[in-house]
Amino acid sequence: MTDPTASPATRRAPTRQVTRLPNSRAAKGTTVDRVVQVLVDHIRRHSLPPGSRLPSELQMSRDLDVSRGAVREAYRSLGQTGLVDIANGRAPRVGLISNRALLQLVQHALWTQQVSSEDILDLRSAIDERAAELAATRRTADDVTALRRSVTAMTKAGFRVAAYVKADIAFHETIGRASGNLLITLVSSGLRQAMGTSIRTSLAARRSAAELEDVVRRHSQIVDAIAARQPAAARRLMVRHYDEARDAVRRLEI
Repeated sequence: MTDPTASPATRRAPTRQVTRLPNSRAAKGTTVDRVVQVLVDHIRRHSLPPGSRLPSELQMSRDLDVSRGAVREAYRSLGQTGLVDIANGRAPRVGLISNRALLQLVQHALWTQQVSSEDILDLRSAIDERAAELAATRRTADDVTALRRSVTAMTKAGFRVAAYVKADIAFHETIGRASGNLLITLVSSGLRQAMGTSIRTSLAARRSAAELEDVVRRHSQIVDAIAARQPAAARRLMVRHYDEARDAVRRLEI
């Protein structure tokens, strides 16, 4: 019976049967570390696509001569990173790439105050500037519609922080998707928490309705460049947008 959770690519071709895994007692680290490395090596060595079945806890335990508890912990560790997809009632499978690990990393950095608002802006700008350039060559009509919808929502939100942040995040995530680069898409969505923090800080630095209107106008100009398929202009405008955001944040910190 077809697995409804499998990806279309996985459903089109039979899932590769997993053969006996090599015993690697010489590997360094704890038993759990060894099981993790064996699994990662197995996935890479056989170029297993997302959705491919992996050995059960019992099979891994027997093949590697380790406890099922160690195997369970190894799978749990890989599941947290998104490398393995674990669900009750079926064998573990190779996972689709996700932003889960990045989300955890960025949230920890923010919660423990190991990064600043300007650090976040620097990271976001490096990604968004290239994303805008790519989006201008790869965007669809639906992408442009979604971007214009976000700009309209920002205009309506004004200084209502929650509504403005939601619209601004949607704007940048849409550009990430429109770039056509899956990694940019994942990083853009993985930085959602960081984006919310930096957008709130930037919004707090705007001291008048006129300043906020300038910010929204810059977003609209970026959309126009993307819609007109002008990658150089889209990148230039995104650079200017982040330069202005940095200036505002620095002014707030003085």
